[in-house]
Amino acid sequence: MTNTTENTNVTEVRSPDFEKWNFRYQKNWCTKSQLVMVVELERLTEEEYKLITNLEYPNLQ
Repeated sequence: MTNTTENTNVTEVRSPDFEKWNFRYQKNWCTKSQLVMVVELERLTEEEYKLITNLEYPNLQ
């Protein structure tokens, strides 16, 4: 007997500014500390910070 899981099309909802800040971080146009400020301003979530930096919020290493 084989266990299978159905692939459900779940769309993850992101903040309106997620793509902008992700792009800026990937281009080294902003720092982790700047992203922390963006989270504090509630323009990104802590989860989105983790997606962008691969670090737990508010890790600034």
